[in-house]
Amino acid sequence: MLRGLADQLGESVNLAVLAGSLAEYVAQAPGSHSMRTFTEVGRRVSLYCTGVGKALLAMLPPDRTRTILETSPLTPRTPTTITDVDELLSELSLIRSRGHALDEGEMEIGVRCVAVPVPAVPLMAGSPMAVSVSGPTVRMTDELVERTLPALARTASELADVLV
Repeated sequence: MLRGLADQLGESVNLAVLAGSLAEYVAQAPGSHSMRTFTEVGRRVSLYCTGVGKALLAMLPPDRTRTILETSPLTPRTPTTITDVDELLSELSLIRSRGHALDEGEMEIGVRCVAVPVPAVPLMAGSPMAVSVSGPTVRMTDELVERTLPALARTASELADVLV
């Protein structure tokens, strides 16, 4: 499923799970461009500054989200990293209402990512999951993000069906 989405969009597709207070990448399908993002399977990243991380945080009960944010250092990774708990909580509210998270170069300068939660997985597998598409900012335009969202949501839904 990840490979099919990567082939369709040309950008890298990632699957991550909540691992304590971090996101852990469990699968990736690299994009077809020679310049692409690459995430190592097994790599753990902060929740507050990644697309998959923010999608995962948005799925959690508010008290658990606040605890994670208040006990994890919100270190600025780039100039666009959100490091204020209240600002991040506001961002998570927006993510819940629109159904997707964006990483606007918050983890790495020049990389943009859009992510959606995999529905219903927390009840089935015990750990929330999110799927994302990421690539260089120059290619991950607003137009590509909008075109990506239906395919990304469909892939997330298909993943949930397989995991039932």
